[in-house]
Amino acid sequence: PNLAQPQNFPPASQPQNYSGPGAAPYDQPPAHAAHAGPPQYQQTPQQYQPPAQQYQQQVPVQQAGYAAASVAAGTAFVDSPIAPIVTAPKHYVNLVIRCSNLIDKDRGRSVSDPFVRVLQKSASGGYHRIGQTETIRDNLNPEFQTRVKIEFWFGELQPLLFEVIDKDPRQIDNGDFLGRFPANLGDIVGSPQNQVHGMLQEVSKGEIFISAEPVVLDDWMIELQFSANKLMSMDGFLGKSDPYLKLYAMDPSPRLVKETEHLNNNANPNWRPFEISLTQLCANDENRPIMIKVYDHDDGANPDDLIGTIETTVAQLCRPSGFEQELVPVKKHRKTAGFVRIAKPPRRFQKASFEKLLHEGLEISLVAAIDWTASNGAPNDPRSLHFSGDPSRPNPYESAIRAVGNILMPYDRDQMVPAFGFGGKFRGAAETSHCFPLTLDFNNPYVHGVDGLLNAYRSCLSNVGLSGPTYFGEILKSAIGDAQRHVGQKKYSIVLILTDGAIHDMDTTIRLLAQSCERVPLSVIIIGIGDADFSGMVKLDGDNSRKLLPRDIVQFVQFNTFRGQYAGQVLAASVLAEIPQQVESYFSRNKVH
Repeated sequence: PNLAQPQNFPPASQPQNYSGPGAAPYDQPPAHAAHAGPPQYQQTPQQYQPPAQQYQQQVPVQQAGYAAASVAAGTAFVDSPIAPIVTAPKHYVNLVIRCSNLIDKDRGRSVSDPFVRVLQKSASGGYHRIGQTETIRDNLNPEFQTRVKIEFWFGELQPLLFEVIDKDPRQIDNGDFLGRFPANLGDIVGSPQNQVHGMLQEVSKGEIFISAEPVVLDDWMIELQFSANKLMSMDGFLGKSDPYLKLYAMDPSPRLVKETEHLNNNANPNWRPFEISLTQLCANDENRPIMIKVYDHDDGANPDDLIGTIETTVAQLCRPSGFEQELVPVKKHRKTAGFVRIAKPPRRFQKASFEKLLHEGLEISLVAAIDWTASNGAPNDPRSLHFSGDPSRPNPYESAIRAVGNILMPYDRDQMVPAFGFGGKFRGAAETSHCFPLTLDFNNPYVHGVDGLLNAYRSCLSNVGLSGPTYFGEILKSAIGDAQRHVGQKKYSIVLILTDGAIHDMDTTIRLLAQSCERVPLSVIIIGIGDADFSGMVKLDGDNSRKLLPRDIVQFVQFNTFRGQYAGQVLAASVLAEIPQQVESYFSRNKVH
């Protein structure tokens, strides 16, 4: 569809300032904004400059009570009389990003590990984060496959800021600054081929390419599994390639849609199956050309070697007789580069959209688990993360519970929340309990709503001592066991874990999540409280976790990176941003209708 076609879209939301980590303070306009003027986008064959005119509109807003609509749209706000709530927009686009010729901050045997953080400007001039790509290791020309979904309103510029960061392995979502680029969503959507590109600012070199894809509700998907055989060795006569496959849409230039895992030392790889939107892959035209490239993965600063390419169509991939095609090598005079095959017959299915599931009665249940370990500090100490001596100033645990709980409660029909603590010790007990009810009634862990959860938390602080270590295993066993009872039903559980430090049973946690992520209707949200080192959380919510968990079900955020007047709203939006996609993935994979 023509994304620039006029529609009856509601206006943008009210200001939300994001004060997270990064190269510039986001509660103020970026340093270049005052003098740089409107950004220019280099396009072929002409130079394009966005109009200087800003669209001035009255923004009709509605007060508290519409949190459910905002989450259905993929955004989240706290149900509070302070923050205005906007009704859900009716149109979305995915932002697709790639970069080239980035500066190298590593200056050694490896090169930069870039990712792109996307921020949106509010009416007050502040910026808040709306998403980010995956991190690609050792690559100065990254093609990101993670899309950033954004609400689109026709007639508004919707200023965005794209920041390219060299990932610091010690931090969840920060690192060395590689450049930034301002662009308006309206200009991206309205440009030829829905794409702009330009030079990164505030650095010596680097270019960024940004395109927009339509997001279709109830989209048709296709499950594909590729294999290859007799792949050419790019490592000499004695070695074998470490191959991976990239799948591109052609519009008409290649646009990365999917990249498989690489398989070490394998001339006959069989890659894992994956699902992809037919809208993204071929605009729902199965005779439209697509491209396949097979690469040999190299560690360190050496760029990956291209083994060969194929141009084909979805219709050819789906031939009843099967699909096999020879790769065209980079150098035409070379012998065959190998063959690519479809490993099993492709499967088409219609995606179960989050909005449609809600309309059909999807019920989301919240399970809460709170860290009771001694590292939080004694509750009567004003420095403690559990300190609640001043009713007018909620502690970080209370703020996080309120922010996230107020969004999820409208979907929980009975409003009954099983609430647990972990890492605490009952009076007179010799052993630490790693899963105990905040109600102190092991036969009834349920509390009513967010207020009931907060009251049980405060009451339990005076009855259960802080201990340790930090184990997630028992909490997850309980939540997974409860969620398993709802397999085949329109029910989905979200486990909210609030913790102040590193997990001490990481192997058990990963094993439990890996065993259940595909077949159990469950997601896990982890909120890091305090200033501890949370780098270990990358194993659960990072690019490496995709190798461990076939379905993405874990989201981690650090509480203290959200500050300012609307910190609660922005925290909730960040925490819940992935939930709609995770819900869709579960119900589509398991064919629950």
